[in-house]
This record gives sequence, C-alpha cells and structure tokens, in this order.
Amino acid sequence: MAKEMKARRQVVFAPNWIGDCAMSAPFLASLRAAHPEDRIEAVARPWVAGILETFPWLDAVHPLEGARGILALRKKLRDADTLWLLPNSFRSALLARWAGAGRRIGYATDGRGWLLTHPVAPPSREAPSGPPHLIDYYLGLLESEGTPPAHRAVRLPVSPEAEAFAENLVSAEAPPGEGPLIGVHPGAFFGESKTWPAESYGELAR
Repeated sequence: MAKEMKARRQVVFAPNWIGDCAMSAPFLASLRAAHPEDRIEAVARPWVAGILETFPWLDAVHPLEGARGILALRKKLRDADTLWLLPNSFRSALLARWAGAGRRIGYATDGRGWLLTHPVAPPSREAPSGPPHLIDYYLGLLESEGTPPAHRAVRLPVSPEAEAFAENLVSAEAPPGEGPLIGVHPGAFFGESKTWPAESYGELAR
C-alpha cells in the first residue's frame, strides 16, 4: 500500500498595504490552484488581515503586531515547508530567516538575497514597457519556481455581511428614486506622493 503523502505547509508574508494585498489575490489564487492539497497561510499586518481573511485560498491568517507577535512568529512557523515573501523589505527576509523555514522565496532586493534560500532576481525597471504591474511582479515569484499562474485578474470575495452593510450604507445616503450616488476617495497613506492634485479630482467629479 502506497504511503500517504503529508500535505505541505506554505506561508505567505503578505504585503503591508491594503491595495497591495488586493493585487496579491492572483498570486494566492494561483498558489492554491497549483497546490490544492497544501495548507496555505498568511502572515500580515493587523490593518490588512481583514481583507486576507475573506480570501478563500487561505487556510489561516496570522496578524503580526508588536514584539510579542514577532516572538510568537517563530513558534507558529517552525514547521512550515515554504515561506513566500511578497514584501521587498530586508525586515521581512530577516523574520523569515529567523522563523527557520526550509525554503524562503523572495526577490533579492535591499541586499537581502543571502537571507533567502531561493533568491529571485527582480525584473528590470528599465524595460521599454516600464516596470511590471504589481500583479505580474508577485506572480513572477511563482514563475521562478516553474509554476505558471492560473489567475491574473483580481477577484475580491465579498461576504454576505459586507454586501448587506454596503447596501444599508448606500440606501441611507441615497434613497431609491433620488438619483445616483457617486463616491470619491481621494486620500492615501503617504499623502501627496500617492494622490492626484485637487484640481484633477474636481475635473473628475464635474
């Protein structure tokens, strides 16, 4: 009788920002499609853990906050087979090395290649077409391991609770028959470096 294969445990260090986490959905969906029997988990900052918890491709999400969370990380990840590093920071690679997983896959940026077992050369930003879209940038890590992406479009799951909340919010602001409701969200965490000028928002609104 053939010996039963043990499911592997793969852990993804998620991006640190909500928009970047949304762009990681094709990576996570493709990872799940390539390894349907594996346990796939994510390590994430508390402010992005909520969106990751809606992703059906993940079996668990571990919020990482403060010194206590970092100390607990090693215990949580000590039996992981593979760590995928979507952030480019030296810190994330150092945490992955400290956690001790057998395989650590990420881009060799910020002088951190020596902390990875499988460092990947980042794509050139000088290509005629410019730097790759963030979706393709993340999927490049899968492709470096010989896994063709199964998904490239962002499809974010919406829970029934979230849908009901949105419906109630919209109906309270724009009751039926009173015309369309248009929302504009001009803010960004890094302020002016991430936003349009006010005049451009005004033109869009008009």
